[in-house]
Amino acid sequence: MGSFPKDGHSQEIGRLAARALASKLPKSWIETPMAGDTDFGIDYSIQLKSTENYVNYSFYLQLKGTTVPKYNVDRSLVSYDFDVSTLNYYSQQEPLVMVAVVDLQEKEDDVSNCLIYYFWLEEDWFEKNKDKLESQKTISVQIPTENLLGSSLDIYEFYKKRITERNRFFSLKRSITEQQKPIDEVLENLTTIISEKPVFLKTIELKSEAPWIENPKGEITTDLKICSDYLSNNRIQAAEEILKKLDVIKDNFNNHELAEFYYQKGNLLSYEGFFDEAEAQFLLAQEKNKKNRYRLAYLESKFKLDSMPSQDELEELANTLGNDSFTECALKAKTLAMLKRAIEALKLLKQYYPTEIMIQMVICTIGALYEELDLIIENNIDNEFKNDREIYIFNALAARRYFLKSSNDVGICGEILPIEGRPDYDLEGMKQAFSFLQKAWIAAQKLGYPADITTLIDISPLIYGYFNKLEELTYYFDEILSERTSHSEIIRTYVLILFNCGQYQKVIDLLERLESLDAVECGMHILSYNHLNKFRQCLSLIEKYESILLNSKRENIPAIFCIGAEIADAMFNKDLATRYEEIVKSFPDGEAFIAIQDFVKKSNEDRSRHKEFTQDLYQKYIDLGKPLVIAEQLIRYLDPRGSMAANQLIELAEIVLERRELSENRYLDLAQAFITTERWADAERLAIKNIAKGVAVSKWKLVQAAALQNQGKVGVAYKTFEEVIKSEDIGKQEKDFFINLSLSLGLIDNVVELLEDNLVNSTNVPDKIFIIRRLIAIYTNRAEYEQKLKTAILRYGTFIDQNNCDQEGDYLQLCMLLCPFEKDEQWSDYTERRNKYLETFPDSTVFKVGNINIDEGAEGLLESFRKMLGITPEQIELWESNKKKLRSGELPIPFFMRGLYLQDTRDIFTTWFFSKSSTDHELEFKIIHSPQLDKHEFYELIDSSDILLIEETSLLILNDLELLESFLESLPKFSILESVLQKLNLTTHSPLSPYHQVAGSILRAIQNNLTKLDLIHLNEESLLQYDQPLKDKSGILITDDLYVNKLVSIENNFIQTGNVFNVLEYLGDKGILDKDVLQEKIVNSSKLGIVNLNMRLDFLGDSIDYFLGRSDVFDYRDTGFQYIFDKIMLIHSNFLNKYRLFLDIFLCVDIQKINAQTFLTLIYKLIENDDIYKPKLVITTWLIHCGLGRKCEKDLETKISDEHLCLWSKYVSVMKVLDPENTSIESLLGYVVIAILKLEPNIKSIAFNNLKSGFSLDSREYRSLKQLDHLF
Repeated sequence: MGSFPKDGHSQEIGRLAARALASKLPKSWIETPMAGDTDFGIDYSIQLKSTENYVNYSFYLQLKGTTVPKYNVDRSLVSYDFDVSTLNYYSQQEPLVMVAVVDLQEKEDDVSNCLIYYFWLEEDWFEKNKDKLESQKTISVQIPTENLLGSSLDIYEFYKKRITERNRFFSLKRSITEQQKPIDEVLENLTTIISEKPVFLKTIELKSEAPWIENPKGEITTDLKICSDYLSNNRIQAAEEILKKLDVIKDNFNNHELAEFYYQKGNLLSYEGFFDEAEAQFLLAQEKNKKNRYRLAYLESKFKLDSMPSQDELEELANTLGNDSFTECALKAKTLAMLKRAIEALKLLKQYYPTEIMIQMVICTIGALYEELDLIIENNIDNEFKNDREIYIFNALAARRYFLKSSNDVGICGEILPIEGRPDYDLEGMKQAFSFLQKAWIAAQKLGYPADITTLIDISPLIYGYFNKLEELTYYFDEILSERTSHSEIIRTYVLILFNCGQYQKVIDLLERLESLDAVECGMHILSYNHLNKFRQCLSLIEKYESILLNSKRENIPAIFCIGAEIADAMFNKDLATRYEEIVKSFPDGEAFIAIQDFVKKSNEDRSRHKEFTQDLYQKYIDLGKPLVIAEQLIRYLDPRGSMAANQLIELAEIVLERRELSENRYLDLAQAFITTERWADAERLAIKNIAKGVAVSKWKLVQAAALQNQGKVGVAYKTFEEVIKSEDIGKQEKDFFINLSLSLGLIDNVVELLEDNLVNSTNVPDKIFIIRRLIAIYTNRAEYEQKLKTAILRYGTFIDQNNCDQEGDYLQLCMLLCPFEKDEQWSDYTERRNKYLETFPDSTVFKVGNINIDEGAEGLLESFRKMLGITPEQIELWESNKKKLRSGELPIPFFMRGLYLQDTRDIFTTWFFSKSSTDHELEFKIIHSPQLDKHEFYELIDSSDILLIEETSLLILNDLELLESFLESLPKFSILESVLQKLNLTTHSPLSPYHQVAGSILRAIQNNLTKLDLIHLNEESLLQYDQPLKDKSGILITDDLYVNKLVSIENNFIQTGNVFNVLEYLGDKGILDKDVLQEKIVNSSKLGIVNLNMRLDFLGDSIDYFLGRSDVFDYRDTGFQYIFDKIMLIHSNFLNKYRLFLDIFLCVDIQKINAQTFLTLIYKLIENDDIYKPKLVITTWLIHCGLGRKCEKDLETKISDEHLCLWSKYVSVMKVLDPENTSIESLLGYVVIAILKLEPNIKSIAFNNLKSGFSLDSREYRSLKQLDHLF
């Protein structure tokens, strides 16, 4: 037959299957055949209608026909083989694919009756056959024979449910997208969580309006989670109860739950300090579940302080642990660090987890990589860590590092460190360690005190103890032990803290929880009973622990047997007492311990002889070669207020401080010893150290302030204590000190409330009298206290002893001056008391009544006062003699002392008043001016002097010029005598004094610069006073009194002095005074009560240039310079001396700026009282003198000295004014040459050459002078 197309068997089966399908399609399906190769594609796209004929959904259908169907034995399944590639294709389709298999066996001719089986290729089927899809080429899809496709098949609800689930999935996807999380990663995690933690589904089934997920109650996993939370919040006992409950039903747990159960038991045991038992539980956990959580927890549990893995185990761990998870990599790094491969460990962490600095700190700590650790701390010290765990680790490790550095790399390992610390610790480093540690404890508390709390436990007593803050630790330890009642490590550390805090009963209670005690703990157990006076128990424990104690090398063991011997003796157990005494003697310092015990016993038996016994013990200390054990005990009993005991205490303290710091009370005793022995600088240093440590700050501020005050630094002392006085816990001693200091500085407003409070709290009459009298002195100076003043005076009168001459006289004087009476009976009482007083004390110097003679005029009045004051005619005659001697200069009494020698000047303020109002001839009231110092030397001394002492005369002058406060503000420091401050204070607060405003102004300037003030206390009586503080010192005395200057220089010729003009110059150069104000103040200075005005010529020259250098000035008397110049001209009564001074003045003046008329007015003033010297002679002499005083520096081109040309020009202009008719060159040169020829031979040639230097070589003047060369 010819070649024609042939119908294949598979095509035939496909057509038959399609016909079969067409006969059985449900009415709700709308089929659309798909084009293409149906063996690899999709045969139909099916759309689904709802019962309302809405087309809602669609799916794909792949049709297969077979004449040899494969049924299982019971015909419940029919199988059909599909290529894996085709199935993979189906898995990627959207929407869902249905496969339908038509059984054509035996019914090829009746396809409408063929059975059609369908199967949905859903995601679950693909997941179930995942391995086959990856490893096989074909897969047999098994279709349940109950899945028959027929016209009655309704799949609408199935597909509707699927689409609803898909839409909800898309909602989940959107929620994930809104959180900006990767969808595939989140879905993968959700899948894992649901698989591993089925309870998650129950969790999300709980419908709660709270914004968090709640664990379903009653579930095993929920109880395990609660247990974990309890552990995190230090609720150890609650966690233990849950685990006990779960232990009963653990046979019902799956492996994951069982692993977590053992894991939590391991954590619980770790919290309680049972680390070996915890390791066993972690092992069980990892055997039940190999997840890293359990595997790594077990491996981590093998790292214990007292038991580390062996070298081989560490090597195996290092080789097997990976880097994929942080926890595993961290454990690997620890392992490497333990193998002394810390650098390798650190590199590993920086490579894989560079931002995880906490574990890097751990590795640096384990491996002693201190440079790297310091760098990490430095870079993160201000870091705000994201959680409390990081805060805890960082601060805990930083505290350890800083303690190690501060303790000179001793740290907490190796030698035993005293809990008080050592003096050679670096204080700033310890403060930083303390700050870190405080933050670590706060974080640890928030974390529920994690299992690794021992990181803090061991180091805390050494740092808190150094700062005397052990009490603060007790709160944390009590919280921990309230749950972890048997944690031996915590108990062992805590009892040390409690023992040092004196909480002996708690020590006993905690020690008795421990199964065994070491020698230290045995000693604390014994001594705690002894401190509680439970001597029988104490002795019993000594017997019990005897062998432990004797095998120990602790220093206090002999002391314990001393106590035992004493108790045994008191209980008549002579044999035991003797045996213990022999034990004590067998120790190297046995005799010393026996001496201490003997001292304590004697002191308790006869307390009245305590000081005697103390000195006996000190002698024993010397005899035994100064053993430390006696020094440590004896220092507690010496009285630091006694001079001898104070020196002994200082000696003992120095011995103890070689080993350890002193306790707070012993340090205070040492400070008192320094104060007693007047070692103020040592007391100050001690105070600064303890203040920096934050120990008993108010007490140490008092010590510091007292030390500063006694070193003269009263201002700093006041500022130091001013802040402390505001504290609520200030005691009477501190208040009294502040009151006394404030009053000594005149700061009375600061103490009114304190004094009033003290008065209210006082029950002692002498104290009340003292306080009220102080308040009266304050009230007197303040108008707002007028009513209080009256009440206080009357109250004062009720408390004082009327038979005491001073007290009663003081009260009567106050009544007379201030009249506090408001009732007639008060006045009557005063009158009665006054009359009685005058009768009882007729010779009183406090209060006296006399008769005033007004009938004989002023002389009679004066005589009455003299009689009342006891002034004799001899005294008046002496005063008159002193006045004459002061005027003649025979009696060089400093200005501030004039009140001791003159009748009318009872104090410096009165003398000052007279100095400004008396004539220049009344020298007894004048200041003889001290010289002005070189400018640069003065400035250098301001900055470098040991002492910058301002004498009271200069205080008055600067105050009068309104410059005192500005000057004090500009100084780095200054000193005044304590006696001067007392005078200022007394005068300021004496309202009846006419000078209280002057004194008050000076006092306020000093008060405003208190921190710079060094107040000088004079230890010896000295009439001059200023010589004593300057003796053997290098510094400067600012005084305007020439007599003070000279007298001080006798004692110390290295002391320099400066006067008011130095101060003005200094303030001008500092920019505090501008040029106009500066010159105004110089003029004002010349108007004060100063004679022989003394200023440097260059300084005076500046004033001449300022006042007389203006073009509008023609007479010096029209300027302020008149006061300066006229006063200078009064210095010398001898004309020649005055003349020489006049000539010298112009050596430092820019003469070119002064016109001839002005110059002549100065000359006329010079010669106004002299008939010999004429203006022409003066101006000619001036020209020659100034020519000699200036350098002859000729211009290279003109060959002229400009300085000398200027002098000649001024000379010519003045001569033209004096004699306009004779101003030819020849005549003027003739005057000068004649004057030069009269000079000494060695000078006249210089003067002549100077004259010639002012002219050019071709000038007429030069040629005229050149002809006279032969004369010179």
